[in-house]
Amino acid sequence: MVVPENQRGVYERAIKSLWKDNATIYVRESYTDEETALEKQREISVLDDEPCRIVYVSSPTTGDDRGAPAKAQTIKLLIDRNAELPLGSKISVLREDTDEPEEYRNAGMAGIYSVHKEITLEVWKGWA
Repeated sequence: MVVPENQRGVYERAIKSLWKDNATIYVRESYTDEETALEKQREISVLDDEPCRIVYVSSPTTGDDRGAPAKAQTIKLLIDRNAELPLGSKISVLREDTDEPEEYRNAGMAGIYSVHKEITLEVWKGWA
């Protein structure tokens, strides 16, 4: 959707008013341990409490023709278009009305739109 420049602020506020979740983005960085002089890795946050929205997209899949089609579910993160989310980063999302964050991995290139990015997520299984 192309939004006229004079309407962008209205459109952006309307879209972002639906974002009730918050994301914290983590990456791994190498550092040298001062005591052992060994190179190690640590997890650091590069973006904290960024407003966002998790959406679930279900679609029928074809497969074995002996039964009914299965359903595949894709998890997407909607976040500000200027947010930096490196591929493979860990994304911790605190959903509206929950106490425990859900953890995901950035699993694909972002679809970039006028106000937001859409990023395909996978459930977090640890650093590769």
